[in-house]
Amino acid sequence: MKTLLIASMLFSGGSAAALQNEEVVDTATNTANQIMYKVQNMFKGNQIENVKENGFPYPSEEYLSSLTEDQVFAITSKIDVINATYDWNNMTDEEISETLALVKTELHDLYLELGIEGPAVQNQMRARKGNRQGRGGSVNENFVPYGDGTCTNEDVVEPGDAA
Repeated sequence: MKTLLIASMLFSGGSAAALQNEEVVDTATNTANQIMYKVQNMFKGNQIENVKENGFPYPSEEYLSSLTEDQVFAITSKIDVINATYDWNNMTDEEISETLALVKTELHDLYLELGIEGPAVQNQMRARKGNRQGRGGSVNENFVPYGDGTCTNEDVVEPGDAA
């Protein structure tokens, strides 16, 4: 009887803690998404100023290093043509916004043609992968997920072992 009582206490306490942990993860994820949204909106105006001053930006060196030489050449050449086509300095903010939407569509088509994902898609995938790594994994006694998502045998309590 004691074993049954202890086992039920362990399982009910564990589920309550797991539920609370899930709520904390959801709250943290929602807060992080809200902050990212606010920061992105804050930098949208800044992006127009950067394009006015420097032209349409190239992808990061990290992204370009993951591509073949032909892919890098195709992307940088396309951006060179875009920067040569548009007089960013003499365009209004509204014109730049509309043009950026067109340019991003052109680059998206180029990425599809090259059979690669654009830098924004890769960053989003990394962020989503990072968000998922903390979910559904095993947790230790402090309810912290193990780094590799595994659970050691020491952490598993069998109902018969609790007595």
